[in-house]
Amino acid sequence: MPEILKQYEPKEDMNWRLKLLEEVSLLPETSLKDMYHLVHRYRLGLDAEEANDLQRSKEVTLSLAGAWQDWDDNDFQAFLDDIYRRRSQNSRRERHEGMFD
Repeated sequence: MPEILKQYEPKEDMNWRLKLLEEVSLLPETSLKDMYHLVHRYRLGLDAEEANDLQRSKEVTLSLAGAWQDWDDNDFQAFLDDIYRRRSQNSRRERHEGMFD
């Protein structure tokens, strides 16, 4: 195993990192620049995709602001009660499902 790989502690996701590092360590020196650019562009694409997802999420959330502004108090209270009921049911279900994992 190349010396650089020995610095990593075993972790669940580290297996793929180690495999990737091992493959890269086997490449000829002349290919390393191209490999670096490939991995770098891939990572930047993931960062940009994550930023775009966050922006879309913000836009959707903001578009909902005030959506219930014209609801009367009874409808709004019924809506809140329904959310509370569903969340309570889901949390009970999660506790029961976790008992048998």
